[in-house]
This record gives sequence, C-alpha cells and structure tokens, in this order.
Amino acid sequence: MVVYWTTMVVTERFIHERYNFQKKSSLPDLQYLPEMSFTVGQYIANRYHLTARLGKGSYGEVYKATDVIDLRAKALKTIKDGDANCAEVRSLNALSATNGIQRMFDNFNLNAHLVLVLELYTADLGSISRKQRFSQRLVSKIGYKMVEILKQVHSAGILHRDVKPENVMVAWNGEEAALKLIDWGMSAVFVAPNGQRVRVRDHDYVYAAAPYTSLALSLGLACTEFDDIEMLRNMMMSIRRLFPFNDESPTRQTALKLQFQNHPENVLKGRNKFLLPFAREYVEQKAREVLRYDVLLNCLKRSAKFNENTNFVLHFGRKNRISLQ
Repeated sequence: MVVYWTTMVVTERFIHERYNFQKKSSLPDLQYLPEMSFTVGQYIANRYHLTARLGKGSYGEVYKATDVIDLRAKALKTIKDGDANCAEVRSLNALSATNGIQRMFDNFNLNAHLVLVLELYTADLGSISRKQRFSQRLVSKIGYKMVEILKQVHSAGILHRDVKPENVMVAWNGEEAALKLIDWGMSAVFVAPNGQRVRVRDHDYVYAAAPYTSLALSLGLACTEFDDIEMLRNMMMSIRRLFPFNDESPTRQTALKLQFQNHPENVLKGRNKFLLPFAREYVEQKAREVLRYDVLLNCLKRSAKFNENTNFVLHFGRKNRISLQ
C-alpha cells in the first residue's frame, strides 16, 4: 500500500478505524533453583555473578554482572519464555560485525528464560539528555552517526523498529565514546538472504501507541526502513527536549504526527529550525519511496558544524552526573 502523507487527508474516524489499539556472598547456582526469579548476588551458569539490576520490562529484566572468567562487567538480559531463535538473537548474530550495534557474547536457556550475555555500556541518551541540554551541534552529530548505523542495519536486511533515546547507549573506553543501538526484541527481517524484499507483518507492533513511533506504525501499517528513520527524527527532537506528539490519547498522538508530517515548520522553528531540512527531506523521500541515506547525511552535516569523523567524549561530574560532547 502506497500512502502519500503530504497530500493525504486523514480524519479522526479514519484514525480510529486504522489505529491498532494495543494497551498492549556466594549463593547456590540459579540453574539448580527451578522456577526461581533471578536475584542480585546469585551466580548464573557458574560464571556470571549478578551485581545489580539495571532495568525491568514486560518480558524480562536486565542485570549488571561480573564474568568470573575474564573479570569483565557485562549485561545479562533475561527474557521469559524466550528461545535462541527469537528475533533479538537472530538480529544480533547477523549484525555481529556491524559498527554501532550491541555485542552479544553468549546466549542460553535457564529456568524458562532466555539469557543474553551482552556488552555493558555507560548510559543511554535518554538519561543523559534529561540532565544535559543538547546543543544543535551535538544533536546533529548524533543524528548523523545514527543514520550511518541504520544504513548498515538496513543493508543487512533488518529493521530495528524501536529507535528511541533509551535504546541508544553510549560506550566509553576511557578516551572516547561511541553510540550503540540496543534492544533488538522488535527487530524484523525485510530483505531475505536472496535479496528479495519481505513484507513485514502489519498490526504486530506492540508500541504503536507510543509518542516516539512513526505515523505508519501508529496506524498499524507494515514497517519499512522509512519508519526507523522517522523514529530517529523523533528521537532527535526528544533529546532536544521537543515533544510534539505527547498526549494521553493515542488517537490524538496519531493526529499530531500527521500534522507534523504535513507541516513540520510549525514545530521546528526558532532554535530548533536546524532540524527542518532533515524533516522535509525525509517526507519527500518517503513520498518518492526512495531512501537516500547520503542526502539525509548531508542535511545533518549542513545543519550544524561538527566533525563526523570523530567520536564523542564523556564527562563525569558530581553526583554521578554524565554529560556528552
């Protein structure tokens, strides 16, 4: 289905009809404690010592762990009822040699959970941007680096489908920082190994009601590579502390996304006008159904002065405050 958002008129009734409402000390080894939850202090698979819980979601939890073999800190993600053939494992394996993608060291099943052993990072863009006001230069550089990452991901025939600040981590090696795209649980293949395009199922996107998702996904349409780019655009606005789609009503969120798609200049003005060329170029490319990463990169390069060939730098201040430059 080809939809030209620039000329299309979507009524509240249409949105209601098309919208996919989906409200949707040494301890015994855990592998010998069936049906038990993962707990800080336990040893997993006789190798990983859980030292802190980093987060919890609908499908599982993420822990910080020490690998007793190489003594390195790692992240352990537990997915209830998961299996090694899930989308996240397949995508991480397929993208293992791709820059800007979280590294997976191992995966195994334990106590009705799939456990992923992942590279551990310092912080995510969401948490940093809530305490630091990101400059035009920094936002443009982040966008540039993310377009480069998404270009590689799409070249491998994979869609991320969940691009947001909390899923972009900052890896710090002591001298420089790099962006890493994480959380591949919603990823999907859209190009088969033989090069044939595969249509991604529609109405299967559990975050369709979220403000950060694309307009097409909010309407329950099948995801394409354009949606990853659109969510990146939304992410750049949010780390700039611009939230044009925030509303308690999912239907209203969708209407606001449509309004923005047709008239981005009503939102991207003043000190945020630097993002307008990128937003307009994206809409034009989507209407033509031709994604030109090089043109999008040039839009960002012209929007602010930055060196695209260098990585970022992290600064650590008082009270564990982290800032990015």
